[in-house]
Amino acid sequence: MSTKPSWETYSEAGLLELLCGNADAARFVVDIAQCSHAYDDLIDRDKPVPDDVVHGLMWKLLVTVPTNSFYRQHQDTLRPVLITGILNWHAATGMEKSSCLEQLHVSHALRYALGDIVLLCMAIVGGHGHAMKNAQRARLMCQCDTFAHYASEHPTQEPDHLGPNSD
Repeated sequence: MSTKPSWETYSEAGLLELLCGNADAARFVVDIAQCSHAYDDLIDRDKPVPDDVVHGLMWKLLVTVPTNSFYRQHQDTLRPVLITGILNWHAATGMEKSSCLEQLHVSHALRYALGDIVLLCMAIVGGHGHAMKNAQRARLMCQCDTFAHYASEHPTQEPDHLGPNSD
């Protein structure tokens, strides 16, 4: 089963283009993405996380991100999206454990909340029109796994099972 989507996937050049060449904004997004991946691996325990990665994660979170000039200038705008990203990821992890296919669909989408950060950064650096024009490209670029592959890793009950609140 293919894990590679059919659309444009992440590239440093693509991200920089979406962020209007703002290297500090791109560095912020990449740092948050790297921290998010390590966080996922630590919680899921599906991949070993070497000590040097944990040390690097702490450095990024406590030193690199807080001193990034883009983050410092826009932290009051960015922080709520970081908070909702953490909460969405936590909710998605719980939904993955459900035997409900619909919850798995929601979980898959929520796990790509980094896209919200990219969209917000695009609006900050390029304005509303730039963000609107490039929103679809940015979201798809952040979506690096297909639902088919994701679902194969999380078995569910029958597709008509909608969970405890279904009619």
